[in-house]
Amino acid sequence: MLRSESLRYAPGLSLAWPQPIPVMDVAIIGSDTEVPLPGAFPYDAHHAPASLAGLPFALRPHGAALVLGASAWQSPALAGAENAITWIEPDQRVLDIARERGARSPRFALIADQPYRHLAISPAHYDLIVADQAYNGGDAATEDYLFTVEGITLALQRLAADGLLAVPLRVEQPPRHLTRMLATIKQALVRYGAAAPWAHLAVLRGLQTHLLLVAPRPLLKADSTALRAFARQWQFDFDWLPDVTGEEVNRYHKLEAPTFFATARAIFTGEAALPDDATWFATDSARLSRPYLWRSLRWERAPHLIETMGWRAMAYLDWSLIFSAATVALVVMLAFVLILAPLGRLPPGAPPLSRLSIAAYFTVLGLGYLLIEIAVLQRVILFSGQPVLAASMVFAVFLIGSGVGSAMAPEARTRRAALHIFAVIAMGFTMAATALWLATDVLLEPETTLRLTLLIMLILPLAWAMGRPFPWALRQFADQPRWIPWAWAINGFASVAAASLAPLISVHHGQPVTLAIGALCYVVALMVALRWTTAGVAFH
Repeated sequence: MLRSESLRYAPGLSLAWPQPIPVMDVAIIGSDTEVPLPGAFPYDAHHAPASLAGLPFALRPHGAALVLGASAWQSPALAGAENAITWIEPDQRVLDIARERGARSPRFALIADQPYRHLAISPAHYDLIVADQAYNGGDAATEDYLFTVEGITLALQRLAADGLLAVPLRVEQPPRHLTRMLATIKQALVRYGAAAPWAHLAVLRGLQTHLLLVAPRPLLKADSTALRAFARQWQFDFDWLPDVTGEEVNRYHKLEAPTFFATARAIFTGEAALPDDATWFATDSARLSRPYLWRSLRWERAPHLIETMGWRAMAYLDWSLIFSAATVALVVMLAFVLILAPLGRLPPGAPPLSRLSIAAYFTVLGLGYLLIEIAVLQRVILFSGQPVLAASMVFAVFLIGSGVGSAMAPEARTRRAALHIFAVIAMGFTMAATALWLATDVLLEPETTLRLTLLIMLILPLAWAMGRPFPWALRQFADQPRWIPWAWAINGFASVAAASLAPLISVHHGQPVTLAIGALCYVVALMVALRWTTAGVAFH
């Protein structure tokens, strides 16, 4: 927690606001997320009427409001006195601080949970839902299940008939994340059943912030009137309104061209193509199988981006993906040299073993293991809500499970043993993949302890089975021990490469594709193992 007279936060505040901003304490979460918190609740947010952050509560001053996540957007502090606030935040520490400062029942309900799960299992309906966590943005390779077509559809389903969903975004020019957010919202409205999605949306812009307002029904005339009065009084621009006029676009915070308005019009009406600036970054919607809304990099447009923006482009690149790609390239180059170099000093493999088959088997085994493990981790984040908890659990289960499986690997060097090993993997894979990707609602329902226990029970058989092919294959070298270090090295190289390759595949093609490629690797390993064996007969 930080405290200073200089800490004053008011994102989305009008430049026309003439008075000082109150001092707030700031909680720093994970070294990079700022959560301003008032000294006490209720908080006298006298600047809220001039702020985009306060606008949703001005439009819906009564009734139940749901706040998803915590950020500098400060919705719990800016809410109206007549709003009953349900605040969903995965980090219990933030809620504890707020509770100590007066955010308690009956007006506040603070729940430590992840937003997607609450929307999926809660039967409650709200007059207002504010997705505060959108203001934080996110890393390109970080799973954010709330901002997917399925997540926003759930939010629309939890709104009252005249409710509103508010999503704050930081302004970036050229538009980096706005395009994908608009595309995702449009697909969610279509999925929800909206006949004219363009009529359900309003987008306002200040100097540094967008506010997207989404309604389950076409925006009410009263809302349009109130938005126009607010924008006129406090000098905000419209980037979209169903009946917006040219005079209301690009009026106060002027751009060379109304790029944001043109982007919204292209996505929601299809009357024109996206402006060129908006195509520099990803434009597709985020889905539950590919929950990476904050991924913006289009590899083929990166050279144009750098050429156009110069050094400024460095701030617009998805460096986590670039470093992952660089890691894969570096590992492959080093492996090519370090794996091939010892071959001249190793004896030829005795049939049916060969250098190529050994390299193929241990390469696909290393790739397959890590691709499946990381795909499972990415999905488990949906159910745990906390990446650190999910990683701790998944890595521990795979480490312990595979270790036990390794100790129980069969010793028979026969085709039957090989078929049995990989058949058990197929069974464990089918059970885990079916439950994690097709039984989402069932796994989200239980409370935390039971939910994590179920996840462990689903993953453990797969981890146990995946630990057996490696030691079984090493036994094939019982009479050729000089090949064992080489096989270990190949498997290690493949594992390191897969750890960086898996996020790249999931971000660009989806988690099921990562999982499927991992499964295909085990199919290839089985084919090699069958070439090493004969039906029921041991070999030497």
